Amino acid sequence: MMYGLQPFSAATTPEARLAGSKLAIIEAIKAGTTTLGDYSTNMDPVCNFI
Repeated sequence: MMYGLQPFSAATTPEARLAGSKLAIIEAIKAGTTTLGDYSTNMDPVCNFI
């Protein structure tokens, strides 16, 4: 993940990362996923969304 996603993550804004997390959460819920994991920092806005 570090080598595959780090270059993209470094080029995004905090708002874009939060939007991506929100989209992933919505997709996971729609698919019936019961457990989520996120390795990002500053997880408070993501946890508030959940």
